Amino acid sequence: MNPLDQPATLEQLHALRGKIDDSILENAIERLDRRSASEWASLANRLLLFLGISLVGTGIIYLIAFNWNELGKFARFGIVELALGATLGIGIWQSPRKMAGQAALVLSWFLTGGLLALIGQTYQTGADPYTLFNGWFLLCLPLAAVAEMPSLWVLESILLLGGWGLWWVQVLGLTREQNMVSLGFWQSSFCFAFWVLWEAGTILQLRPFFKTRWPVHLWSFLSLIPPVLTLSVWFFSREFAGAGVATALLLLGWGLCGVSGLKLRKDRIVITWSLLSLSVLLSALLGKILIEIADNVHDPLGIAFLLLIAGIMIVLQIWAGIQILRRIPQDPS
Repeated sequence: MNPLDQPATLEQLHALRGKIDDSILENAIERLDRRSASEWASLANRLLLFLGISLVGTGIIYLIAFNWNELGKFARFGIVELALGATLGIGIWQSPRKMAGQAALVLSWFLTGGLLALIGQTYQTGADPYTLFNGWFLLCLPLAAVAEMPSLWVLESILLLGGWGLWWVQVLGLTREQNMVSLGFWQSSFCFAFWVLWEAGTILQLRPFFKTRWPVHLWSFLSLIPPVLTLSVWFFSREFAGAGVATALLLLGWGLCGVSGLKLRKDRIVITWSLLSLSVLLSALLGKILIEIADNVHDPLGIAFLLLIAGIMIVLQIWAGIQILRRIPQDPS
């Protein structure tokens, strides 16, 4: 493999020492460091901007709630609707491709939910909470489609998960254990669906925003949590339900991690989630075995030896994961 064909990372550049001129190599490393610093600065700007958006949206809601009795019905609706119209106007004027336009559209997304909550609180419709989430999701779906912003699609997925979860708990009325397990499995299924659809959009090149990877990182992480937790609990309590479904979902998740992280985009973060989930399962299984052995071992030295073995196994898992990730070239896009 020609090292010059690899993406420009610090590891790849340092591997070229002795193969190209040192001055050229140092110049490339310096430029890469400056690019990394600018990327961190851009990320900090975005985080601070969207934190300010959240505070503004929260302030509008608290303004109405604190002055509920002093403000009339039309004043309450007027404040929210004027703010919603202003943010939509700014978003269209500035364009979703600019940071100001994105911030305005995200704020309008929050204000839409606030307006629906205000309607329910003012007129006491008696609607269940899941109808708020489902209505919020449907009303903002065209906004997410037109704006082409990954953040809005992630927020829409959270609304869908929340609305479905509330419906499941309130309507079906299952036991606590059944609710916990089944809701986790549905969460995994929905995240798998979002994940696959996003990757399909990337492969088909439907829109440029599908190239953004952080939604995939989030959905892949959330999709693996329920099956991993279910199997970890099942190791200690075989009466815990759902081990078969959890195994199927986990295998599906690992398969998607392999396809997404190795075949499509060379995505180390997705591979990291799969390795982390495997490490958690192995640690839980090792803990179960050590607990069963420790029940028959009463010598303090024997227990210390078992703990030493557990520590060595965890260190070996971390080391193996790092070695695997180092062999995966990171997609520069």
